[in-house]
Amino acid sequence: MLETNFTGWDWLIVVCYLLGTATFGVYVNRHVHSASDYLVGGRQAGTALSIASFIGTGLGLVTLMYASMDGFNRGFAYLFVPLVAMLVTMGLGASGFVISRLGELSLTTIPEYFEIRFDRRVRVLAGSICVLAGVLNMGLFPKMGATFIAYATGLVDSGESAETIVNLITSLLIVMVLAYTVLGGMVAVLVTDYVQFVILSLGLGLGILMCLESPGLGWSNIVSTWSTERGGGGI
Repeated sequence: MLETNFTGWDWLIVVCYLLGTATFGVYVNRHVHSASDYLVGGRQAGTALSIASFIGTGLGLVTLMYASMDGFNRGFAYLFVPLVAMLVTMGLGASGFVISRLGELSLTTIPEYFEIRFDRRVRVLAGSICVLAGVLNMGLFPKMGATFIAYATGLVDSGESAETIVNLITSLLIVMVLAYTVLGGMVAVLVTDYVQFVILSLGLGLGILMCLESPGLGWSNIVSTWSTERGGGGI
């Protein structure tokens, strides 16, 4: 019998969120009427929704965990990394470097450009490399997320082996993502990314507010602690 440190309310929140998000993603399938709708959301996302989707995709469990660990180890100095990333992203978006040209060509996938620029064999090769790179890169995230969930919920202490629990959670996450992505295409991805963006923004904002207002933390205490423990290197 599986035993966890999650209460019934905790599991209710998790299940409702996962099922609600997946159901919403599948539901928007009725808005998919062409290959363009399915692959690139009909090119109707707009700037605000595209930014929300980008943040919702990047600001996931793994990102929050490694950012928290690097922030804990390096102090305020770690903020240099996201600052550079923000400036580069804003620069690319404002200038339209590469992006605007790809938009003018009305491409559905990046490898399409290589067929226009070279030939179909180069497109096939580029597509194969993109798939391989994507699987090797993104394939790590479900496993890492499942590992965090298994230990955070205490499922690994239920008597079952940790590997079995993690594999089961990984499989469940992959099946759910495949279900709404395959059925709803890019429209489903945009919708679920937006929902995730809203929830993460509220959660992250409230979490930061609680830390700053907590008697044991607070801005002054955080600054003084880093100054004591890390000196100038933490600032």
